[in-house]
Amino acid sequence: MAYTLTADLNLSMDIAFDNAADLSTPRDALTFAYGLAFATGTGASQANRHWHERMVIGAGLDSGRDLKDLYNDDWPGDAFSNPVVFDAVRALLIVNRNTGAGEILKVGGALVEPWTAWVGNYSDKFYIGPGGVLLLTSPGAAGLPVAVDDHWLKFDNANAVALTLDLIIIGSKS
Repeated sequence: MAYTLTADLNLSMDIAFDNAADLSTPRDALTFAYGLAFATGTGASQANRHWHERMVIGAGLDSGRDLKDLYNDDWPGDAFSNPVVFDAVRALLIVNRNTGAGEILKVGGALVEPWTAWVGNYSDKFYIGPGGVLLLTSPGAAGLPVAVDDHWLKFDNANAVALTLDLIIIGSKS
């Protein structure tokens, strides 16, 4: 059986900035679209692995995902029970589903075998505010590399309430 994976990522923004004056309303308008298409494979703009889940991280707790061995309690492996192992990440989407003031999700900072291809150092963290989104793309042949000693993605919740996040990863395994 031959598995295939295709994915389309589309981002669009329409911005209108108006300045109402006495006799006219000057406008700065921007329409912006960005898209990536991934075909089956391991090269540039290709992928053969993906992962998606909704996670809940309890108040004051942290959680991690091993990009060399992804699984969760509900569904080990992918939808076809194949192991999910990445050598490169082509797209990463993290959505903080919480919307309360101060409900910030911290991503990064794993102490053991941290995935650092998207940051500079194991202690670096990205803060995703309430209702915020982090989207990283690297469609080139190398993608964002995932190495044997560089593969843990950590999520930190320093809040007094549980945080819910959506995680989607598109990448490849050679």
